[in-house]
Amino acid sequence: MTWGVNLEDVAAARDELLAEVGERAGSHALERLARAHRWLGEEEAARTRFREAAAAAQAALERWGREDVSAIGRIGSLLLRAGDAEAAAPWLERAASAEQRPGDAAALDYLRGDFEDAVKHAARAVAEEQGPYPWAEAVTTLATARRDGDHARAADAAGRFAALIRSERTPPDEESGGSLSLFDWLEESERARAELAGGEPAGRRSLLEQHGLLRAERDPDRKPPAPDAPPARPGSATISYPRPDGGELTPSVTVEEGGDIHFELDPSRDLRAALLQHDGIWRARLGDADLPGSFRGPRGAKRALWDPLREQPDGQWAVALLDKLFRESFRL
Repeated sequence: MTWGVNLEDVAAARDELLAEVGERAGSHALERLARAHRWLGEEEAARTRFREAAAAAQAALERWGREDVSAIGRIGSLLLRAGDAEAAAPWLERAASAEQRPGDAAALDYLRGDFEDAVKHAARAVAEEQGPYPWAEAVTTLATARRDGDHARAADAAGRFAALIRSERTPPDEESGGSLSLFDWLEESERARAELAGGEPAGRRSLLEQHGLLRAERDPDRKPPAPDAPPARPGSATISYPRPDGGELTPSVTVEEGGDIHFELDPSRDLRAALLQHDGIWRARLGDADLPGSFRGPRGAKRALWDPLREQPDGQWAVALLDKLFRESFRL
């Protein structure tokens, strides 16, 4: 069965998130709730929740008492999602003034309207990956479209982001933590296409339909989708990766004979994670703590690590590193 967004599922997630933020209004839960509202067409509620997520993220940043560039950029992005470009601007400029990894810099450049630098940084991210990097290639395509006024190229970018959404199989209500989510990039690509062509952007439901991302209500007689595939073979890889405060570290990923995937994210502070499977069911572990939930494949289990990682200082840096090591595990 082809993966897609089921709006009944999104509505159910919205109701669960409403209960969750009623007990603990963390920035990531608020952001996920805002996205659920948005893709259900509840725009006023979405903007309110994005503003609340930005305020919660700012409070967390102040508690940490350090200049976390990823968190600063995220606050600016949340305010943009809330429709407050004026409030977002100083946060985005503050984040852009610090040293960034090329992919993060490309996203910030785009959000700030610096499309020339967005193209340069995204192209550099592709070059440094030393292999396919579809996200950065899609950002390059969109930023080039904005820079050159090319609506056809913006439409191409939308197709690329739609393909990434199908690959990741993460519904909008589960996205949080980055400057822009894949669904944000899809929507932005459509907005750019329409503006450059002199027309109106498609509505969100129509956008999902156009790209084959809208799934009809669940059929109880349908078989569930097959699990997402794990890495094909065992092995280990060590990479060089920039620290958030400068310098380099050497994180690693190991795929065991039985299929378990272990990540050494930052050996200097014993930051490690694992994706463990038994009889085709996967679970996630952060440090020595098993996280709740069981999953049909390693990508689902990996996503369970995102929010716990994001709750700590330099959390978005750790999520980006986890994702890079996960990609490396498929190249062994």
